[in-house]
Amino acid sequence: MIGIDENQLPGLNDPTNQREGHKKVELFISCRELKNLDILSLSDPQVKIFIVNSNKGEEFFGETEIVRDNLNPNFTKTFSMDYIFEKKQNLRFEIIDVDKHGKFDMVGNVFTTLGAIVGSKNQILIEDIIDKDKKRGKLILRTEIAQGTQRFAKTKLAAKNLKNYGGWFSKSSPFFHVSRVHEETTNIIVYQSENAPKNLNPSWKEFELSLQTLCNNDMLRPLLCTVYDKKRFKNKMMGQCTFCIDDLKNGSIKSLELKKPKSNKKNYGSLEIADFSLREKPSFLEYLRRGVQLNVVTAIDFTSSNGNPKSVTSLHSITHPEILNDYQKAIAGVCDILLCYDYDKQVPVYGFGGKPAGSKYVSHCFSLTGDEKDNWAYGLDGIMGIYQNALQNITLGSPTYFASILKKGMDIARAAKEEESKVYTILLILTDGLIHDMQAAKDWIVECSSLPISIIIVGVGNENFTMMEALDCDGPVPLCNSKGEFAKRDLVQFVAFNKFKGDREALAEEVLAEVPRQLVEYIEQEGISFPEPVEIDVNNCKFSRPATIDESPNAKKIEFPVIQSGEMRGE
Repeated sequence: MIGIDENQLPGLNDPTNQREGHKKVELFISCRELKNLDILSLSDPQVKIFIVNSNKGEEFFGETEIVRDNLNPNFTKTFSMDYIFEKKQNLRFEIIDVDKHGKFDMVGNVFTTLGAIVGSKNQILIEDIIDKDKKRGKLILRTEIAQGTQRFAKTKLAAKNLKNYGGWFSKSSPFFHVSRVHEETTNIIVYQSENAPKNLNPSWKEFELSLQTLCNNDMLRPLLCTVYDKKRFKNKMMGQCTFCIDDLKNGSIKSLELKKPKSNKKNYGSLEIADFSLREKPSFLEYLRRGVQLNVVTAIDFTSSNGNPKSVTSLHSITHPEILNDYQKAIAGVCDILLCYDYDKQVPVYGFGGKPAGSKYVSHCFSLTGDEKDNWAYGLDGIMGIYQNALQNITLGSPTYFASILKKGMDIARAAKEEESKVYTILLILTDGLIHDMQAAKDWIVECSSLPISIIIVGVGNENFTMMEALDCDGPVPLCNSKGEFAKRDLVQFVAFNKFKGDREALAEEVLAEVPRQLVEYIEQEGISFPEPVEIDVNNCKFSRPATIDESPNAKKIEFPVIQSGEMRGE
């Protein structure tokens, strides 16, 4: 019997299948107002790029050409880099003045991340070049997407007159695989359909895949479609055929005869091309380039099950200023990446399940600043500071309710939608236990599915979070509310922090991986289109004055058309 174990499908989860937040980007480098380190002429600048790995130290990546006698160079050499949304990709840029005989003088360094560049407005980041705490000019970093838009193939397949392998008293239950054909290696399965119970003339659900995933953007590349009969142990092959996307695009085939390898027999039925279309749609990075930004909102569990913060066994315990508890590790791991895409870095910070200072009653949604009108922290350090201060003023309570926090996130997202802004909200909820209003939480999440929001839930502590995973519907059946209405899309990601044994970088990779796809799906679902951004010519970049070390980012002015430096930095 020819069969296949459907639990071993390398292509369906193959890391080579490009994810929404994984792209090639081109990096462009310029400098302005470099300090002149030569006496009788101007400096000859060059920039070296290093990838900073937390465990392996630095790795040299590349270097620009040397530009002679120029304090405002625009380097012509560009660099292709692999951008991964959910990873913190640390970079160091070393700016030097090249002298004779291989010698050089240090101008200074810039430390940043690839995400900070991509997440900046217009994808242009301007940073001070620092050497020994002194500013020595500006480094301008700009990225462009190697492929801004993707082509997608939407296909609906059916079959006719399939041969029955179900026996005398039953019928086959067919499904199919689509695979990339590799002559020298194993074929890679890129799609599997649902099975059609007891049906010899099935019509399967329409599916859509990017041409990158389907055929690596080669429309002449052969694709193999294999139909199987669903069996308990090993599935029985019913027949197969090959075609290419170019055939479907031209409409040259509508029906294909199914055959079996090493068999000259016929009557295995036919595969029918019921519908096919190609379309282009922007990628996650293209939406960022067009001005879409993320708005981070945090919510922290202050229920009594966390334990008294003054006790070393408490999940909220802070035993040393430089030792983070699990709540802090989760906040740092997730927000350190998300804030790269939040222009103003102003993060509303809420608590739930505790008694705010001066209150006798448990609140299920309250500002950790103590001021409902001024409820935000600036950046990651601000979040950490407000959280630590709140631990001194909040009394832990119970039970654990999510409804109020979800409604708060929904209100923020709804306001952004009504204002037609380009803001997509990320609600980060950190909790230590099971929630006691599961159905109400489901109701609010279903309502949120038509709004620009994703919900990230991180479980902290040793609780059994199995029930919490019910909110994270990654399966074929979407989340359902009490009225029987289904969520329009997947917008929740739940992860237990202990799964990563305190590794906040691994946590961030797991919990953030779905955000780019969820954002794109929302924009597609709502039929939103964003205009092309105003192109900024960095070749004409001039600074009106040097910025002092203690002034706010928004105080820096740059002679760019329309855009100011604070906006370009994403601050």
